[in-house]
Amino acid sequence: MRIFHFLVFFVLFVSLYTGLHYYNAYFYSRYFGTNPKYTKLFFTLVALLSIFSFFLKRKFHNAGIDWFVLFFYTWMGAILIFSFYFFICDVLVFLLGKYGQKILPLFFLSIAFVSIFFSIYRAVLLPDIKNVEVRFKNAGKNIKIAVFSDMHIDFKFKKRNFLKIFDDIVRLKPDVIVFLGDIVDYGFKLDN
Repeated sequence: MRIFHFLVFFVLFVSLYTGLHYYNAYFYSRYFGTNPKYTKLFFTLVALLSIFSFFLKRKFHNAGIDWFVLFFYTWMGAILIFSFYFFICDVLVFLLGKYGQKILPLFFLSIAFVSIFFSIYRAVLLPDIKNVEVRFKNAGKNIKIAVFSDMHIDFKFKKRNFLKIFDDIVRLKPDVIVFLGDIVDYGFKLDN
């Protein structure tokens, strides 16, 4: 029964994910004049490689595969951002007719690229440490609690970032450190 559920999920995921790629290929062909056949082939290949990268990550662990997988994980986020902005563009072109068809696609493509680069930039930055003071009536003493989650450590630079964050937390001298979840992802290796 578990395999059946996985297969249903997998088929739905692959269908929706590949559909987003076809939509993007159609957008590029329609507004930017790219060859529809080669554009669709390119986006299909990238979609399949993205999905294949999940399986590579589970099977092989080396620097080359890690960078390959990281690229396609980033691509998965990028294709969602492109699709979101392209959909908004299509709605506006539909509403504005020929007036919006010339400038809007380039405008939304530019916004999509800026959003993607900003997202990548924010992903590699260390998160800010925020101090929040919570007061409870009848609490005997002040307790300093450090809480963090969603580090998703699997690549070397994420591991380095985690260690930097953890050093910052230890410097605050909390009484309790709480990990809420999603600290490591598949592919994480514990080393010295």
